[in-house]
Parts: sequence; C-alpha cells; structure tokens
Amino acid sequence: MIDLEIVREFVLEHFPMVKISKGGTHFHARCVLCGDSKKSQSKRRFHLDWNKGNPIWQCFNCQRSGSFIPLYAEVAGVDYETAKSIIFDYHTDQWNKKKWNRWNCNETIKKVNSLPPLTTYHDYILRSCINSTDNPTSYITRRLQEELKDFISKRKIPKHIRIYAAYEGKYRNRFIIPVFEGSSIIYFQARRIQATMQPKYINPVSEKERIILNKEKFDPHRYIIATEGLIDAFMIPNQGTASLGSTFSETFLKTLFGFSKRGVILFFDNDESGLKAFNKFTDKEYGNNFKDKVKYFLFPDKYKRQGYTDLNELITNEDIGDVYEFIVKNSHMLVTVKALLDKDKTTDGRIFGN
Repeated sequence: MIDLEIVREFVLEHFPMVKISKGGTHFHARCVLCGDSKKSQSKRRFHLDWNKGNPIWQCFNCQRSGSFIPLYAEVAGVDYETAKSIIFDYHTDQWNKKKWNRWNCNETIKKVNSLPPLTTYHDYILRSCINSTDNPTSYITRRLQEELKDFISKRKIPKHIRIYAAYEGKYRNRFIIPVFEGSSIIYFQARRIQATMQPKYINPVSEKERIILNKEKFDPHRYIIATEGLIDAFMIPNQGTASLGSTFSETFLKTLFGFSKRGVILFFDNDESGLKAFNKFTDKEYGNNFKDKVKYFLFPDKYKRQGYTDLNELITNEDIGDVYEFIVKNSHMLVTVKALLDKDKTTDGRIFGN
C-alpha cells in the first residue's frame, strides 16, 4: 500500500495546476510527460487516483497510463528501484499530521506594510568606504580597492551589485555588502577581508524579518529562492532573497508566500551547519506546516563530490547557465529530501547531495 501523503506531495511538487477532489484522493493536473494541451494552457488532462493505496493514472492528451512507481521514477529522474525505496521507506508516523493552517499571506503582507517604515538607515557607513570605481586617496584605500576588485571578480558578483570596502571605524578592513531600499541602506553585512579576522561578519542591529531583498523585482509566477546570505542571493537574478542568517523565520516565510503564487525554495549551505539549520527548521511546527509550499535545494552528486558548500562557490567554479532553472530542477519537497538524506548519509560534511 502506497501512502496517500507521498502521492499528494509528489503531484504537488512535479505537476502544474493541481486540483484535488474526492476527499483528497484524486488529482487533476496538466501532464508534465507530454506538456498537455498546446492550444489551451488552462486544460488539465492528467488524472491520478490514489485508489485505496494502489495509485493509477492516465493522461487524456498523450493517452499514456500506468501505475505509480514507474511514473515516480520517470518524472523524478531516478531508476525504478530508487523510486520504490523512496516510496516505501516513507512512513506517515514520522511527520506531524496536524492539518496545515493555510496562511492568509495577503493579510500578512498588509500587516507588514502597515507597520511604521524602517527608520534605522545606515547610509553613514559609506562615509568611511571606497567602491571599485572611486579614486583612492591613500595607500590604504588603494590596497582595499584592489582587494575589493579581486573579491568581486573571483566571486563573479554581477556588476550592478554595489559592494564597498571600509577603511576606518568599527568596520575597518571589511567588505560592506548593503541592502538598499530606494537610495537608502536599510541593512548591511560587514564581511571580513582576511580569513584570520574574527568574527566573519559584523552586522548592525536591525529588524531583519522585515528586510526582503528584491521584493520589488519578484515575479509572482516564479519561485522565490531564499538563501542564507546576500552573496548567494545576488547570484539569482530577481528571484533571490536572503534570510540574513541560517534561520528562516515564520514571519519571513509568510511574507515571501505573499509575493509568489508558486512557492519558496530554501537553499541551505551544503555543510554540517547547513544540515543543523535544515533539521532545526523542519523540526519547528511552522517548518512542518509550510511543507506544502516549500522546496529544498539538493546539490547534484557531481557537485557534492567536489565539496561545494554554497551557491556562490558553485557558480564561481562551474558553468551553471540559467541559475534559476538549475535550482528549480534540483529542488524537492520535504518527503523526497528526507528520504534521499536517509538513503545517502555521508560522513564528510557534504550532506545535500542527491
């Protein structure tokens, strides 16, 4: 018997325009195998019925039909045995089965926008900074500018992103990575230039949950991809944002859902701290409640073996092409991620490989 929950999550993850009926046991969607009707994007010709634990499906466009395990293998891009192990290793008692409270995200957006505007601005930081195009006036500013140019070049940071280097004050000898709202800086990260400096970041105190990078650029018909840090988010044109830390809070996520009709992809770093953050998030009640609207990125095996730990490091060293599509293709819902992590546990600290 195949659990209804894994069938539901599989369809919601891979098929567009899903409609659920018959008490949650019948799924009606556009077929991803044939692309469905080319003339009408509103037609749904794929049907899958749970059939009391023996799911069967049929597409009335391509006329294909069959059982669930071969469908899972074909759509998820795994072999039959892997699909079978994922499906039957799934147990309902490992998940919290409280009914998902479907957050009214539009109301959340209204509440966030109705709050008093952020009054803590950080434009002052630029008084002690140099950027990559300024004329240096001393040996110190010239050296820092060279470090800054080298950092921007090696990290392949897009040219429109404004990054600075601080030459005096509390943030001296650190890269200043700001978040702008209009022409004002509402937050920044001060990242160390030398690896020996501690701590790695010094950041100002701010209401981070209300700071949504790129919120004015999001396409509501695409996923929003949330990373831990700003540099990784800059690698995802328009759809990238950052939690400004390893924690994705309830308020932050509920706000993001209001900007996207597709959902959110969370990008945890591919190391032990990333695994801890992932486990901490999914153990939280709201992490479980959000599982229908959240996907998780998994590093493909060939990149995992090379030890890449974050998105920027991967892009710096590999020709990824369309970063957004690459991330979407390699992102999965929670049940699949849990099953793959359990199936392929490693001891080398690189854990988000599929």
